[in-house]
Amino acid sequence: MELNERRAVLYVEYLSDIEEFRTKPSTETLREKWEAAMEYINDDEFDWIDIYVPEEKEPVGFMIIGHNDQCHPNADIFLSDIFIDYRYRNRGIMTSKVKEVIKTNKSCCYFVQKNNNYAQRWLNKLFINEGFVSYKLDRSCILISDEDKGFYGWINEKAISKVNNNVYTETINVN
Repeated sequence: MELNERRAVLYVEYLSDIEEFRTKPSTETLREKWEAAMEYINDDEFDWIDIYVPEEKEPVGFMIIGHNDQCHPNADIFLSDIFIDYRYRNRGIMTSKVKEVIKTNKSCCYFVQKNNNYAQRWLNKLFINEGFVSYKLDRSCILISDEDKGFYGWINEKAISKVNNNVYTETINVN
């Protein structure tokens, strides 16, 4: 299978995976999801990072990374979408990949479905363990609007001086 086709298959799986967390069911057909996936894959505004495991020749997951113009001005990167095939979850594969990405940035933001408590706890704990503190994002600075998604920002404690008056820290419970 061609790489972009494999990416599209994974992205359609991801869309199906997050469907349970939406307040309104998606009306997109499988074909529309496929077309949206192919459009997203070919969008130069985002970096597509494929997740591989030794026993597979094709990617088993992905991270889609945007840059600060797609999220908050104080964020170096934007974790747009993160997904790994269910067969490879709970093995630390995605955690190590996300750590690799965030360690090279002072701050980042991400979206996660509001009802996806597992993903929220996982990401919050991951960022806290890597020395980041949370900051609240002003919804008006977000280019993508989706009432089903929560918006989160994280900044490395060593870079707190970068935070301006539009941002404030808040405590997030990761238990």
